[in-house]
Amino acid sequence: MIPPSSSPLFIAVQVFLVCCLGGLPQGCSSHFESEQKTLFDEEHHVPEHWPDGLDQLAKDFRRRLDEVRMNLTQEPDARKELSDLVTWTDEIAADSDLDENRWNQLHATTQRLQQQLAREGGEWSETSLRLGEKLATELDGAVEYVRGLQLAREQENHEREGAH
Repeated sequence: MIPPSSSPLFIAVQVFLVCCLGGLPQGCSSHFESEQKTLFDEEHHVPEHWPDGLDQLAKDFRRRLDEVRMNLTQEPDARKELSDLVTWTDEIAADSDLDENRWNQLHATTQRLQQQLAREGGEWSETSLRLGEKLATELDGAVEYVRGLQLAREQENHEREGAH
């Protein structure tokens, strides 16, 4: 009698499984991952000018605001990017270490600016530029606040490590 592990049928099934299913995880996962990436990219397009944090938002907003204010650019894209930064402020600020009061202050200014821009059809008038300057100043203050928190945490960690 032939042991089950060496029977021709058992060996044929093993060969089939190794040949057909052995490459499955690699083949399926890479195909599946590429489909996921494509679906994610289509559903979650991240614009090139999306800031990587509150600090970058403050810098980009100030730069674009100054360009628009000084009429250094009449490019619709520059004005659109500035408006995008206003729209994204709440979300980016919420992902930072801002406390609720500071976030609420930014949110209120952002809302006023968005309402003003809506009344102006998206154009940056003197009124919206003044509100933009107020938002830029608040963003600068928010960045300094978060930096202060980070420095305090680092100091606390350093002192804790020194105590051990």
